[in-house]
Amino acid sequence: MDLRKYRQAIVGGLKWIISQQRPDGTFQPLEFGMCGYHKLPYMLSLVAQGERATRLCAWVEANVMDEDGDFDDPHGRQGPMQDMYIYPNAWLAMGAHRLELYSMSYAAMEFLTSLQHPTTGGFLTAGPEASLSDRQDILSTAVAGLACLQVGATTVAQQAGSFLVSVFNSQPSAGSRLYFYLEDTDKFVTEYDDEVATQYALTLNRPGQWYFVPGMAACFLVKLYEATGEQSFLDAAQQYVRFADSSGEDRYGEARGGFFGMAAALLYAITDVNAYADIAKAVADNIVSAQMGNGSWAEASMGYIPPAPILDATAENVIVLSGILQTMGGREY
Repeated sequence: MDLRKYRQAIVGGLKWIISQQRPDGTFQPLEFGMCGYHKLPYMLSLVAQGERATRLCAWVEANVMDEDGDFDDPHGRQGPMQDMYIYPNAWLAMGAHRLELYSMSYAAMEFLTSLQHPTTGGFLTAGPEASLSDRQDILSTAVAGLACLQVGATTVAQQAGSFLVSVFNSQPSAGSRLYFYLEDTDKFVTEYDDEVATQYALTLNRPGQWYFVPGMAACFLVKLYEATGEQSFLDAAQQYVRFADSSGEDRYGEARGGFFGMAAALLYAITDVNAYADIAKAVADNIVSAQMGNGSWAEASMGYIPPAPILDATAENVIVLSGILQTMGGREY
C-alpha cells in the first residue's frame, strides 16, 4: 500500500478545490446548489482548511439554512438531491460540527432527527413532506446515523443502526439482491423500472452498481460499534461489505466504490482480516489512477451532469482517501 501516493492525491485534490472558492466563501459552480458543495465543509475540516470551510458555512447559514434547521438552496435541490433529501443535510451538519459551528450543526441535527421513523429507526427518504408510510432507505439512514454519532446523539444513532441490521437480515431475495428502500413501514420496494434499477437495489454479477450504499451503511455501523461495543453492529457491517464484495467486477474501480473501500479499511483496523485491507488498497489505488491532471476527479458516486460532480467527486475522493490513509497509515500491511 503506497501511502505516499495517497497523500499526493489528497494534496492535488485540495489544491484544485481551493482554486474554486470565491471571495464570499462559495465554490463554483454555484448554480448547481448543494449537489456541488454539501461535502465540502466536512472535507476541508479533514485537511486543515477550517478557515475556508467556515467561510462557506457562514454563507450557507446566511443564505441557505432556514429557521427550522433545513437547507433551502436558492438554486433548489437538483439531481440526486431531489430524491435523497437527507443526504446533503447530513453532510452539512457533520461538517459544521467538526468545525465547532454549533449554531448551524445543532439546528441542522434537530431538523434531521425529526425525520427518523419512530418505529423502525430508519430515516424518511423524501424529507419533511414524507409521511410515516413513505419510503425509508439504507443510504439516508446511514449518513444520518453518522451525523448523529458526530454530535453525540447515540440513542438516535443506535435506532438507525438497528434499522440497518434489520434491513439486511430481512432481505427477501436470498442473497442475490440487496434492496435499498422500504415503504409502508416494513415492505421492501422490489418493483422499479430497469433504467433506474441501480438506485433501488444492488444486484450481484452486474456492473455499475451503487456500491457506496452498503459501503456507507458499513462505515456507520463500524463507528456505531466503536461507540457502543454492540457486536450486532460490527457483524452487520461485515455482512454489508461482504455482499458488496461479491457483486460486480468493477466494484473496486467504479466511481461508486469509494465508501465501500473506506468501510473495508475501518473493518480491517478492527478485525485484522487481510481481505478487508485488500479491498481498501484496490479501491484507493483506483481512485488515485482516476485523478485528472489538474487534481480533480470527474465523477461522484451518485453522478449528475458536469460540472457539478467534479466538485463533489473531488471532495468525496479526498474524504475517502483521507479516511483510508488515517485508518491504514499506522498499521503494517
